[in-house]
Amino acid sequence: MADKHTMTHQEISEQVARAERLFAEHHRYILATIGRFISEAEERDDLYQDLFVYFVRKPIPSDVVNLQAYLHRVILDRVRDRKRSQSRYRRHLDLYAQESANKELPAEVTIPNAQAQELFDLLDAHLKKNEAAAILHCYKDDLEIAEAARKMNILPRSLSRYLSVGLKKIRTIVRKDTD
Repeated sequence: MADKHTMTHQEISEQVARAERLFAEHHRYILATIGRFISEAEERDDLYQDLFVYFVRKPIPSDVVNLQAYLHRVILDRVRDRKRSQSRYRRHLDLYAQESANKELPAEVTIPNAQAQELFDLLDAHLKKNEAAAILHCYKDDLEIAEAARKMNILPRSLSRYLSVGLKKIRTIVRKDTD
C-alpha cells in the first residue's frame, strides 16, 4: 500500500532515528522475544532486521501504553506472517513437484526402441570409436561427463570434445536423411 504522500528526506531520517532509539533501548527484549519463537540464528537475524524496517515504516503509535506488550504483539504477528509465507512457498513447491512428476513426456520426445537402435547403429557406422563411445556412455548409459570419461580412461574435457564433435556429425547425417 502506498502512502498518501511521499515522505521527505527529513521525515525518513526522523523515523529511522526513532527506530534506532527503540532498538537501542529494547534490543535485549526484542532479541529474547524473537528467540522464543525462532530457534535458527540466521532466521532470527532476518526477522530482527525486518522488524527494524517495519518500525521505520510504521512508527509506534503515540497511544501505546505498554510498549513491551506492543512489541511482543508485533513480533508475534511478524513471526506468524513469516511462517505462513514459508508454508505457502513449500506448498507451491510441492504442487509443482507433483505436477512435474505426473506429466508425461510428449510422444515426439520419447523414442521407440527401434528408432533408438537405428541411432546407435548410425553411431557405429559414421563416427570414430571415441565419439561413438562418448555419446553411448552419456545418452544410452546416462552417465555424467566425469564418470563417462573415467570409464573411457580419458580427461572430461576430451570426452566433452568427442561428444560435441560426434553429436554435430550425427545432426548433419540426420538432416541429410530427412531432406
